[in-house]
Amino acid sequence: MAVAQLKAVNIVGSIEVLDDVVIACGSSGVFQVDDASNFYSENKSFVPLVYKNPYTELLSKLDEALIFSSISVKQVDTRGFTATDSEMSEYIDFICDKLKELTGEKNDCLVAIEECKSNIESTGHFLGYNLEMNKISACKYIKTNFGRLPIDGYKKLSMYEDNPYVMFIPCTSDSTHYWGVYISPVEHSSTVDRIFAGLYFEPFEIPGLEGTPEEYYKHLNEKLKALEVRYKTCCEKERTFISDNYNKIQTVHSKVYELNTYFQIKSYALNHNGSFILAGWIPSENEEMFKKCIAPIEGVDCTFSDASDNRRLTPPVMLKNSRFFRPFEFYVDMYGLPDYNEIDPTPFVAITYSLLFGIMFGDLGQGIILSLVGLFMYHKMGMKLGR
Repeated sequence: MAVAQLKAVNIVGSIEVLDDVVIACGSSGVFQVDDASNFYSENKSFVPLVYKNPYTELLSKLDEALIFSSISVKQVDTRGFTATDSEMSEYIDFICDKLKELTGEKNDCLVAIEECKSNIESTGHFLGYNLEMNKISACKYIKTNFGRLPIDGYKKLSMYEDNPYVMFIPCTSDSTHYWGVYISPVEHSSTVDRIFAGLYFEPFEIPGLEGTPEEYYKHLNEKLKALEVRYKTCCEKERTFISDNYNKIQTVHSKVYELNTYFQIKSYALNHNGSFILAGWIPSENEEMFKKCIAPIEGVDCTFSDASDNRRLTPPVMLKNSRFFRPFEFYVDMYGLPDYNEIDPTPFVAITYSLLFGIMFGDLGQGIILSLVGLFMYHKMGMKLGR
């Protein structure tokens, strides 16, 4: 129940093996990188390493495809996964292209369904005319305009009773509008259009309407049923593809995410004449394990020193508590970690916090509810507060 003791790690070697060192440090799971210039501030011959992370673009591309297809993945163990970078890149290209195709096809269906529903609704307002629209649109001397007129606008039509060319024929109505058509001679259409525009008439263009509204309405409903069947097929194809590939997608994503994170370590390294310096921290208890991770890499020198011996440096703080106190590290971390050589307040926070909640919610029913809420927050929503 204290701040974990750390070791400062200094790794020096040939720049050719830096990638191997980075992967070894990252896969150890205990290495916390630090800016090497803080350790070697007096040595001006070493300069920051400039490089391009080969995994950033791959990860971004895969994440974009997963978000587009509403696929959620978690980090999984990749120690048994041995695919090469080129194999992962090819697989990511395949997954992204296929998801874009399947999701795009599904979304196109949705757009067509919404458009069809809109046309059905609009056409439904003009049922009962039993007029062939292609013949009406072919008229040379009259112009027809289908649409809707606000109730207030419809009432104001009485102001134009003396004008024989202002004629609106309502078909249906709702709480706010009258749906119908107004007809005017072609030579007077511009004047009549201005009048109806002033009454806030909203024209409706129904693409594909050539026969009677009744015929078109029937056609649209048949089309809607076909589109809905097609949409279900698209959804099933997408679900099957995702189900068949989900485990590998998750594994590849985890691997690329790990490698991307590992290679971010390189930005903290220093470079000089073909050599590199990398510095960081590990828990003291993991020194031997870390040595074994680095040992297989030839031409690398790795040294360790106690964090307390590096007075000019600021070691990171790692809290080390028992299983009962560990969840309360959330609050210590939220309000401010102690310095490396200070006392860990987590046990005090755990006891006082539990007593405080016991006083405020000293009821079995309330306690059960709080426990269930915490269980849901932690396991279903991933919130540390739930613990």
